[in-house]
Amino acid sequence: MIVLSTSPSYFRPGREHIGGAYEPDKVKAWAVASLAWAKRRCPDQLASAVLHLDEQTPHLHLLVVPRVKSAAGVWKLNSKALFDRERLRELQTGYGEALAPLGIRRGEPGSKAKHSEVTQFYGACRVPKVYWSVCPCHRHHGRQSNRMALVSDWSRATSIHR
Repeated sequence: MIVLSTSPSYFRPGREHIGGAYEPDKVKAWAVASLAWAKRRCPDQLASAVLHLDEQTPHLHLLVVPRVKSAAGVWKLNSKALFDRERLRELQTGYGEALAPLGIRRGEPGSKAKHSEVTQFYGACRVPKVYWSVCPCHRHHGRQSNRMALVSDWSRATSIHR
């Protein structure tokens, strides 16, 4: 499986900190360009492409069957032929070139960036859950309102304006 995405600043310029927000036209342009690249790059291996809008940043899941045709014309599974270190570099560079018309560029090739351990990453992501509650009532400016109330405990959300 290949997961494609880009920086949150492309999908929501100036609002990178607002997870789940995106501009639909930008998502569509990116998804169309990404799918066209995938079809060109893996015409005989691409089994499916699914757009996910369920997380912080839109992304595509590509299911790629690592099959290659032998000299005798027989298909064989061979993930190393498609996903070795050099080909992964080529995938990233080619994807960056395909998205260049959208103003998206590839990350630095050969970057010495230090990656976080999974446990460190998820530990940094742990924050108290925050919920929004819609409270239709007459207490706001003497008229009915659907004011959004920020609460940190969902059990309080049902009784916030009682």
